[in-house]
Amino acid sequence: MNLVSPMSGAEASSEAGSTHFVFAHKVFEIEGCHFSSTTRGEPRFKLPMGENVAAIAFPALRQEFGIVEESPDGELLKTVADGLKFVRVIRPNDAIPRELLDGSASWSVDDEHRVTAKNRLVVQLITWLSGSEEIVRDAAQLEQMAKNPDTVGQLKIAFKEMAERIGTGDGGEKEIIRRIDNLAHELAYIEGLWAYFLRIRNIAEKVDVARQLYGSDASIKEILERVALLIKPVIDDIEFRFDELEAQSEVAKVLENHDAHIKTVRQSRDELHLATQIWSELSEKWQEQTATSRSDDLERVVQETYQFLAQHFPQGQEWKLTY
Repeated sequence: MNLVSPMSGAEASSEAGSTHFVFAHKVFEIEGCHFSSTTRGEPRFKLPMGENVAAIAFPALRQEFGIVEESPDGELLKTVADGLKFVRVIRPNDAIPRELLDGSASWSVDDEHRVTAKNRLVVQLITWLSGSEEIVRDAAQLEQMAKNPDTVGQLKIAFKEMAERIGTGDGGEKEIIRRIDNLAHELAYIEGLWAYFLRIRNIAEKVDVARQLYGSDASIKEILERVALLIKPVIDDIEFRFDELEAQSEVAKVLENHDAHIKTVRQSRDELHLATQIWSELSEKWQEQTATSRSDDLERVVQETYQFLAQHFPQGQEWKLTY
């Protein structure tokens, strides 16, 4: 969390430029105030009031404190609303999410995801050279294929042929390598999201196991049946988004249209991040459940899962994230 600047709003705004949420109005200097979204994605200004916290909608906030919509603070509130699609909480003086500044991600991925993304492109390039391009998802298989002793020699040929195929000009093979590195950097976030999605999908698998465990318990079984019904279209929708991006990942096309594909990857990254980040707390709770025997803890997390799904994915539009 960033510290509140001792400068006035105008001075701080000039110093921070357009990279931080620096407000001029004094209400944003109240200790503990912050912004977050409702379960339906509506931005709220949270203001501590004794033991309670007031959640103020932005129209009411502007009216109550005389914040003109076209003023610097009014424009910054619009940026807050956009920023809450990428981070859960925004406090005055926090940095504006990088997604809004330069399109890069404001969150990080592990090195293993960077390696997997690079290996995926290497394998695609080598299999493209043989005339039967493959897209492999399994990280261990990708690593094995990328480390094949013949890979280095095949890559040199592939770089040369790809440079000739798409016409990289004077850059030649070095330009192909540069584009692969750039794409691997962006695709690493997709790999990280895929790994996280597998944890969400695992919830559905554990729910299926729990349905068998509670086959004779009518009350819990009914809740589990509802959870299974609600979660399936959500899982299918997220997986479809990954498949849709993969379908646009033919290596020659993405290398030829390098800049345009990076924009596509970033858009998918942001959509997938929005669709998966709301699962973080629930996912952690399910990670602790083996679902191999009945327990009070398992029943509690089942109840929480039903409430979560009913809240975020209402009946009749279960497949759409409401925000």
